[in-house]
Amino acid sequence: MYRNSPHDHPHPTSFQITTSMAWIWITLAFALIAHLLLRALLWKTQSKKRLPPGPRGFPILGNLPLLGQNPHHDLHKLAKKYGPLMYLRLGLVPTIIVSSPEVAEQFLKTHDLVFASRPPHEAAKHMSYEQRSLAFAPYGP
Repeated sequence: MYRNSPHDHPHPTSFQITTSMAWIWITLAFALIAHLLLRALLWKTQSKKRLPPGPRGFPILGNLPLLGQNPHHDLHKLAKKYGPLMYLRLGLVPTIIVSSPEVAEQFLKTHDLVFASRPPHEAAKHMSYEQRSLAFAPYGP
């Protein structure tokens, strides 16, 4: 018997490597499907909120494809169609667009205390000691 034959040293075969890679891909696919299902469930619960009118967005990109070389012109066209207060999703970020001085005055003068604080964000809680830093702290004393 030869001392350096391939049968002397056990090495993983290509089938074993392929099987382990397949399990990794199956796990990643399952995690992606679970994430998308949870995102869809959250979207349904959030869509029950009364939101301003706006164009329907694409699944992941939102309304970003509607904005071209000159986004201010595109937003002006959308404001003519949907009104001075509209809802857009820029990627996965929900955004309220205000395009008239009268509505902006409602936000900045009449209801300013409601919109003075930033929304709570999980990353900001961890980075800034439960949102106690100057940048992330809620409005107040």
